[in-house]
Formats: sequence, C-alpha cells, structure tokens
Amino acid sequence: MKENFLYGEDQVVSIAETLEEELLREEEPPREEAQLRGEKTLRADESLKDEVMLREKESLKEEEPPREEVLLRGEETLRLDQSLREEATLKEKLLGEEGELKEEALKQEEPLGEEESLKGEGLLREEELLRGEESLRAEESLREEELLKEEVASTQEITLEDQHALRKIRKNNIEWDIKKIGRAMLSNLAISVVFVWISMFIIGIVFGTDEILSEQGYGNGGIIMAFNTLLTMLVANTLPFMRCAKQIQVNSKALFKKVTMTKQEMLTSFLAVLGLNAIGTTIYLVLDWGLGYFNRSLKIDEIFIFDRLGIETIIWGICVIIVAPITEEYIFRGVLLNGLKRYGERFAIISTSVLFGLIHGNLYQGISVTLFAMLLAYITIKKESILPAIGLHMANNLFSVVISILITNTGEVGGIINGISWIVLCVVGIIILIKNRTVYRTITNDEKYKGLRLKAICKSICLWLVVLLYLYTIATTIVPV
Repeated sequence: MKENFLYGEDQVVSIAETLEEELLREEEPPREEAQLRGEKTLRADESLKDEVMLREKESLKEEEPPREEVLLRGEETLRLDQSLREEATLKEKLLGEEGELKEEALKQEEPLGEEESLKGEGLLREEELLRGEESLRAEESLREEELLKEEVASTQEITLEDQHALRKIRKNNIEWDIKKIGRAMLSNLAISVVFVWISMFIIGIVFGTDEILSEQGYGNGGIIMAFNTLLTMLVANTLPFMRCAKQIQVNSKALFKKVTMTKQEMLTSFLAVLGLNAIGTTIYLVLDWGLGYFNRSLKIDEIFIFDRLGIETIIWGICVIIVAPITEEYIFRGVLLNGLKRYGERFAIISTSVLFGLIHGNLYQGISVTLFAMLLAYITIKKESILPAIGLHMANNLFSVVISILITNTGEVGGIINGISWIVLCVVGIIILIKNRTVYRTITNDEKYKGLRLKAICKSICLWLVVLLYLYTIATTIVPV
C-alpha cells in the first residue's frame, strides 16, 4: 500500500512538471517560436533529403546485381579461355613428346654409323637430296615400266602382216647402210693402191729402180714414199667416208663434240690401251710359237725404223702419231661405229674393231689393235665423241715409237726395257679388264635385228672384197721357216 502511494506521488509530480513546461512555452516570445518552427522545417527538409538519399541508394542497390552478374560472366569466359588454352598446350606437348619418342625409336633402329653420319646440317641436306633422287629414280623406273607395258600392248595388237612389214623395213635399212660402208671401204683401198703406184712410178722415173727397192729406207725414194703415205691418209681416209657419213645419216661435226675426262679416267684408259696391246702381242707370240710345229712363222713387216733423225723420219712421225689417229678414229669410231650403233652397240663395236684390225694387214699389229679398238669404241659410245679415242690412239702410237727408238738405238738394254714393260703392261691390262668386267656388260645389243645383221653383211659384195683382200695380205705374212 505504501508503494502504491509512492507511485501515485511520482505521477503527480511528473504531471505537475509537464504543466509547468507548457506554461513556460506559452509565455515565450513569438521569436523563439519562429526559430523553433524554422528548425523544425530544416529538420523536416533534412529528413526528406535523407529519405531521398535512402531511396537512391536502394535503387542503386537494385541496379548493382546485374553488373555483378556481367562481371561474373566475364570471369567465367576468361576461365574457359584459359582452360582451352591449357588443353591446347597440353595437346601440343603430348604431340611433341610422341614425335620425339618416334624419332628416338627410329634413331635406335638405325645403326651407329648412320647416327654419326647424320650429324650436321650439311649431311642432313645431302640425305634429303639422295632421298629426292631415289624418288625420282623410282618414278622414272615406273614410267619406263609403263612405257614397256604400252609397247608390249601395242606389239600384241600389231598383226602378223604389220610385223613382216616392219622387219622388211629394218632389213632394207641395215642392208643399205652396210652396202654404203662396203663401198667406202673399197674406195679407201683403191685410192691407197693408186697413190702407192703413183709414188713408185715417180721414184722409178726420177731416181731409178734402185730407189724403189730402198723406198722404205733412206734417201730420196724414202722421202717420196713417206710424203705419199701422208697424202694417202689425208685423201683416202677422209673423202670416201665423208660421203658415206651423209648417206648413212651420221653428222660428222657432232663426232668431235667436246667432252671432259678426269685425270683418273685418262690414266686408267691409257694403261688399259697399253695393256690390251701387250695382251695382243702375247697372243701373237703364242700363235707364232704354235706355227713353229708346222715349220711356219709369222713375218713382221716394219713400216719404218726410227734409227736417226731426218726429213723422212719427221714425215713418218707425223703420219703415225698425228694423221693416222685422227683419220682412222674418224672412220672407225666415228662414221662406222655411229652408223652401225643403231643396229646394236655390241654388233657395232665388234664389227668395226675387226675391220680396224684387218686393214693393218698383219697379225702382229692386227690382234693388238683389234683388242684396244674395242675399248676405244666403248669409250666413244659412253662419251658420245671421238676426241677421247683420238687422244688415246695418239698416246699409244707415241709410246710405240719411243719403244721402237729405244730398241733400235740401245741394243740389249732396249730389249730388256721392252720385255719388262711388256710384262708389266700385260698384268696391268688384265687387272683393269677384270676390275671393269661388270661395266663392259652394260653394252646393249638390239634383238630386233637378230639374224638381219649377218644376212646384210653377206649381201655386201664390196665389203667382202675388202675383207678377202686384207685376209690374203695377212696370209702372206705366214712364211716357211
């Protein structure tokens, strides 16, 4: 009860205070009221501004979420791009590792010698060039196979009548060419005989018959005979065969085409020529020894003995070392070889070499020159020029002249030198032939003219007359002991 009473007194006191404040407010002057009102208005304005600011903030807050979403989306795209790039780099790394592994595997499969040879950029380029050449060769071989197949197909389609017609054309061509060659050979022989008789006639009239008997020795007759031989070579070896070259469609100018030969090729070819000469001399000595059982022997006719210097010696030297190699190579390795080459390289080499041996008129020279003529013919076919053959022929004749001078002027010493050189050259020639035996097998022989070549030779009367005359001359060198 006491608490309630106290509570009632407090209420009375508070009411009394509020009444006093109101009375005081009513008693304040009107200026204070105006100020209070102004403050209230300011407060109201401020409250309004605050409300506007709050509203703007709320609106901004409402707009901000879409911008954040855009940023988030951009970040996601960047992350995706980075992940794609990382995947690409990983793939590249994997591919690179696979390539390296493959290269290592290939290197492991290759031998050690190739690994060492592949060091350096230059060697790699050479390997690439070799691969390119191999691919080109493979392509060429494929093309050749295709061409052969086409030729086979075309020949299968050709009728029997067409085949007979083609064979008849080939037969006529080879017979025509061989007949023209036979006529040129006979003309050459006839001109040579005429020039010999003219020289002997001049010597007999001017100097008497004694000079004729010594025409192969010294004196005025020897000079005339040497000069006549020089003139015979220039005329008889050129005019008939220049005409023959046109008839069998051989370009004389193209025969002297410039070619290059290495020092090794020149030395090997020269030694091979000398070696074949020595082998031919050996065969000649064996034949002479065999004929001894029948009381027969092979006579050696020397054209000229180089035992002292003189006008006739100089003329003979020019004939043997310069004129003969040029004119003879033009005939045999030039016109005849290129005219017959179209009917088979092997046939052309053998036939021209045998003819070249026959025209020398004796077995001592004939066997040797037949052998080395085959080598000269092979070189001419490969180089497509007679210039290498001319050079080798000159070198061979010069060597023979030097040996002849040594034998004549040094007696026993010259004979010993000749014997030693002969044995050495025989060995060298045999070694070179054995070493190059696979190379000579590359010579082709056209099978289209099989059977036609021998028939064409048999039908050439002029050629047979020349062959028989030279065989008779060779037979006269076999004399009784």
